Amino acid sequence: MTTPVAARNQIGAEPPLVASGLVRRYRRSDALAVSGVDLTIEAGEIVTLLGPNGAGKTTTVKMCSGLLMPTAGSVRVSGRDPYRRSARAMADIGLVLGGDGGFYKRATATANLLYFADLAGVPARERHDRAREVLADVGLTDRAGSKVNELSRGMVQRLHIARGLLARPRLLLLDEPTNGLDPEHAQMVRRLVRSLSRRGVGILLTTHYLTEAEELSDRLIVLRAGRVRAEGHVADLARAGGLSHVTTFALPPGDPLAATAAQRAGVDAVVDVQTFHGKDHVRLQWRTVAPSPESLATLEEARARALDYTERPPTLEENYLALVAEQPGVTS
Repeated sequence: MTTPVAARNQIGAEPPLVASGLVRRYRRSDALAVSGVDLTIEAGEIVTLLGPNGAGKTTTVKMCSGLLMPTAGSVRVSGRDPYRRSARAMADIGLVLGGDGGFYKRATATANLLYFADLAGVPARERHDRAREVLADVGLTDRAGSKVNELSRGMVQRLHIARGLLARPRLLLLDEPTNGLDPEHAQMVRRLVRSLSRRGVGILLTTHYLTEAEELSDRLIVLRAGRVRAEGHVADLARAGGLSHVTTFALPPGDPLAATAAQRAGVDAVVDVQTFHGKDHVRLQWRTVAPSPESLATLEEARARALDYTERPPTLEENYLALVAEQPGVTS
């Protein structure tokens, strides 16, 4: 995705987010949830945090929002420290964590938004208009008078996003914003994210949907065990993942090569063997453009004996899985 230059170059404006050396330790175990994360988001830029469960994505988002104090490091939102509880800094942050909580369930969607608009510092004369605007942004205009406990999970998720937009933030933090949404409303949220980016809002989001990350992001950051494993565009992640190409071949049933391919390819490839339709399908994800002679011999033998054979560049998913493989421990 390419963000319009005009949205980014707001003369004299500080970046929506500058986070430096973020560290978060657990009190009881002293384990590191996040270790040494640096993150800058310019106006209009969309940055996506990727990583398995427990990699530190949500912890990073909470630290950037002023909700969770870092053990070490600093956060600046539009040049201000949110941990000093500056009203201006907090108004510049829109935080969307989602989930089932966070609303008065017996109050209507509009009543909830009016309450949170007051907390966010929206002037009283503007609150009803802002509530209507953000409900329209997330496609909930027809449910404005519905109580929250009458809304589906997907509707509540969209109401969380509406709440995060009330104060017209310069920085929007979205933790899995399309989780629980059907495809139609997930696409609506993605269109909204792109629209906000064009208006100059800096956006940090987390997602487990790699196609969504690829579609939306100016930059991707992969976390593993609380540390940045890779950062950049999709092509940069491909290089960081260390995979040069993927070879897949189907062998006759019981062919011994299926059992020995992993050992014979050695460190040159990640090997996956699956059996379906009576055939052993062996997938070699090559780590190098110049495999060893032993690996090349395995490849030539596979070509000669394969019932089916394909070779292609690695996908974003394959590179991502290579980057986060063998994650030690589980953090939150």
